[in-house]
Amino acid sequence: MPMALLGMLASVAMWEGVRYCRDHWGLTTRAPGIGQVLLHCAQIATAILLYVCNLQFALVYAIGLSYAVMMLHASLRKLTPSSLPDPSNRNWRAQPKRS
Repeated sequence: MPMALLGMLASVAMWEGVRYCRDHWGLTTRAPGIGQVLLHCAQIATAILLYVCNLQFALVYAIGLSYAVMMLHASLRKLTPSSLPDPSNRNWRAQPKRS
């Protein structure tokens, strides 16, 4: 997982560097073609960096684990009994109805 985290941080740093260079050199207004080439090179470098750092596997595992925990929570929630209404409570509309 630390390698995936390193890949994510390197990707963010690279995109911030590209954005800084485009703004600093004025590539969006003076030379839009060079700016587009720089942007496409950064996209290719990002794809290679994320593949080398196995970030896609870390994201798939994290999504799968969160889905499994959500399903476990939902199944345990169905097993717990609902709270019974309190007879001393006068607000009968706020109490859950028994079926």
